[in-house]
Amino acid sequence: MSVRAIGIAVLLCGIASAEEAKPKVLWDCKLPALGRGTAAVADGMIYAPLYDGAAFVAIDVEKGKVRWRTPLQDTSPFPPILDKDSVYVITSSCTLYRLARSNGEILWSRWLASSIHSMPALSEGKIFAAASDTRDRKP
Repeated sequence: MSVRAIGIAVLLCGIASAEEAKPKVLWDCKLPALGRGTAAVADGMIYAPLYDGAAFVAIDVEKGKVRWRTPLQDTSPFPPILDKDSVYVITSSCTLYRLARSNGEILWSRWLASSIHSMPALSEGKIFAAASDTRDRKP
């Protein structure tokens, strides 16, 4: 039986089977502020921000257990971007973090602009983001 998420509220609080007429919760994960952000799901993992804890987590889809938790300067208003080995997270302070998908290690971070207006995109190894002003870019 395959497991599918039913809506973002269930996804961030637990996993339910969508195959049944009356979906049942297979597990739930009690992490403070998990339900306020937008998650990404790939390869059996849920990647999501923790708003009150200024951190980012990876949760095993099958067991509902936190695989890793990485503290960040602040949290992310946008869904994370995934590639084969990395999770890219843009925070409210417009800092782009590249985290290792395997363990959450911060591989690098970079402040981008004073304001970002849309969800960034990844294409051919490059991140694209619409920003209001980059003149005050920090080195």
